[in-house]
Amino acid sequence: MADLHSYANMFAWAFIPGLATSMLQNFYYSFAYPVDHAKPQPGSVKFRRHYRNIYTLVVITYLFYTVWEANATLPANYYSILGVNSGDEFSSRQLKISFYKLSKEFHPDKNPSEEAGQTFILLRRAYDTLNEPIMRAAYDKFGPAVEKWQHVVTPRDYILTGLKSAVSFYVGTGFILIIFNILGKGQFGKFWRFISFFALACLEFSMLVSPTPFTVSGWLYPYRITYQQIALLHQLFITFFIALSQVGPVLFPSETQEIRPTINRLEMLSHIAAAESQQLMRESFAPFLRDEVAQAELKRKMEKMAVDLNLMNDLTYQQMYGQVRQRVVGRQRN
Repeated sequence: MADLHSYANMFAWAFIPGLATSMLQNFYYSFAYPVDHAKPQPGSVKFRRHYRNIYTLVVITYLFYTVWEANATLPANYYSILGVNSGDEFSSRQLKISFYKLSKEFHPDKNPSEEAGQTFILLRRAYDTLNEPIMRAAYDKFGPAVEKWQHVVTPRDYILTGLKSAVSFYVGTGFILIIFNILGKGQFGKFWRFISFFALACLEFSMLVSPTPFTVSGWLYPYRITYQQIALLHQLFITFFIALSQVGPVLFPSETQEIRPTINRLEMLSHIAAAESQQLMRESFAPFLRDEVAQAELKRKMEKMAVDLNLMNDLTYQQMYGQVRQRVVGRQRN
């Protein structure tokens, strides 16, 4: 199952950067602009530039931190625990000697502490896993989870079971990508994000079915075995997702985003103008509210005005009116 901590980061950093940036910007302004009237006002060019720079710094700092944290907090693999090299660079005898040396130090008979007992159990699990070739190959690709799989015997069984487990990450991540698109949080770089998503799926599938360690991932993380490299690649993808969703729209705002403040101001002014016109209309008709005779006269004149306006807009009427006017003018001249 995919790491829930990674999913929590995806959701948290969809909303936290804006809040953190506002706090840092206010903190910066309190020192850089001790006089209130000298501070850049919200919406000004200088304010937006400062916000963009601080926002980018906040997100990029977090992204580097998450990459470092993912690698630093990844638990040691069984090879590191037993002090042997990964791959086929050690014999069964070397593995047994290494386990024997470590087990003497942490054996419950010689070290009764609870921590030593847990370490001894971990050493025993590591030895049992690495000492069996089929289990060892499955562990390299899928991690300690293979120890809990039941009714799995052949390499093919391990591969099929592991692939079913790996699909859960892509189902969960794909669902989150769709949710973010629905919420409008992942519009920038949407095409490249989905391309990266499917590219990662193809890369992971190749790593899991390949009989030898994958060269590219081994170059990125030379001291990690396959399942650890996959976990780190998952974190890198999530980091890439955050980078596109957060930094992209700020560094490269769309034309719609740039004119949005102007549109909002125009919309506000139109609402104000509409409210004022309604108020003027109510004030104009206020004298007629309690005078029924005046209301009837006003209604009659407004109906006549409406008829006159319709006639003036009628082409046939305009032609007839012009002809009659010419005749009248001609008679007056004669």
